[in-house]
Amino acid sequence: VKRARSFVIDDVATIKPNAKVAKAKFMMENYNISGIVVTNDEKKVCGIFTKRDIPFFEQDIKSGAIKDYMTKDVISITPGASREEALKILYDSRKEKLPIIDEDGFLKGLITKKDLAPEFPLASKDKEGHLLCGMALSPRFPESSHSQDLLKEIDNYVDIFFIDVADFFKKDDIEGTVKLMKFLDSDFVLGNIGTYQAAEYLMTKVDFVEERFIGLKVGMGSGSICTTSLQTGVGAPTLFATAQVADAIQDYNLHLSLIA
Repeated sequence: VKRARSFVIDDVATIKPNAKVAKAKFMMENYNISGIVVTNDEKKVCGIFTKRDIPFFEQDIKSGAIKDYMTKDVISITPGASREEALKILYDSRKEKLPIIDEDGFLKGLITKKDLAPEFPLASKDKEGHLLCGMALSPRFPESSHSQDLLKEIDNYVDIFFIDVADFFKKDDIEGTVKLMKFLDSDFVLGNIGTYQAAEYLMTKVDFVEERFIGLKVGMGSGSICTTSLQTGVGAPTLFATAQVADAIQDYNLHLSLIA
């Protein structure tokens, strides 16, 4: 999700010129891509290798080197170019991939024909143009240092964590979430809750990191396959929960979003 920045790919697959064609073929199949930028030991662009460059004979694929089949005269564009400039170069050159190369020859990204016409042009994006990424998260703070390090690494790629439990309005869940919110840098949506009182308490009595507490998720046990109400005896139909929490947000914090 975070690999594409609007129409620019930041994390570009690369390969060395002396690598075997078989390695490039494997990478293209494994990553579901049709081309790889070739960079030298100084990490400067020296070619591009696409599916069209794969030799016909199996022996050439196994033993051939990328440098013998790649396109050396790379058609590229400079950093900061507009979508229109990229589209014109791709159209004029009849190419599908356009590496972004700075004045020193270093690779800064990749533009493809497909990325210039995104499938969801109105998708939500962050300030750098990356697609927003959300992730469900338990309110329990991880105990081991390994788990904490892993969660911190995940935090680099997630914009919004959704605390996702059937009934969030519990002491342990709230305290765990406070720790998580202070430990991580992403925004948080908390839930599920179902009453005015729960929303009021979360907005006024808990020491959440205010600028990263962005929403409340409502509804408890109202889904057609949800067994929360049967197992716990506690539930809040979606319409009731929405009305209750909306009233609390109206009274205490108009900046919070509500998700039903």
